[in-house]
Amino acid sequence: MNIMTNVLAIIKTHAKVVSDKVELEHLDSVESKILERGVSSPIEQVMYSALITERVLRDIGEAEPIEINGEWHIHGLSITPQMQIGVYRVDFLVEFSRYYGDGTKIFRRVIIECDSQEFHDRTQQDRAYEKKRDRFLQKKDYKVFRYTGSEILKSSLSVSSEILDYLTEK
Repeated sequence: MNIMTNVLAIIKTHAKVVSDKVELEHLDSVESKILERGVSSPIEQVMYSALITERVLRDIGEAEPIEINGEWHIHGLSITPQMQIGVYRVDFLVEFSRYYGDGTKIFRRVIIECDSQEFHDRTQQDRAYEKKRDRFLQKKDYKVFRYTGSEILKSSLSVSSEILDYLTEK
């Protein structure tokens, strides 16, 4: 698996947004995470990069255990590509947890689907499968956000911002 040149160009623009000072470090980090996590679809690579970039811009750390008032909680943002939920594989499961010392907590999760004309909605059978899958996920209390490949490629940072706005809304 490799990262296509045009995808790499978009990832570089994400790195540039973070700041000139850490651009190369961010670029290397995103590239290695994409390859390490096996994100092979070009639009999924762009989405993953945009989500990581938005996390950095908002100064939200990766999900990790923290101790608050003697109890351990997961705190931060988790982005899991190619997550298996039941019999289905989702493009991304994104979860946000924040626990405050006053006992207030936020936990939200959303499934992100990157729908490309190349891979989705080709036949009525494909559309029926996607609907059945969405119903299964909704019954398990997952919200599903679907984005077209063109939305992701044209405005990936706007898409990732929309996702994090939903997750972090208090």
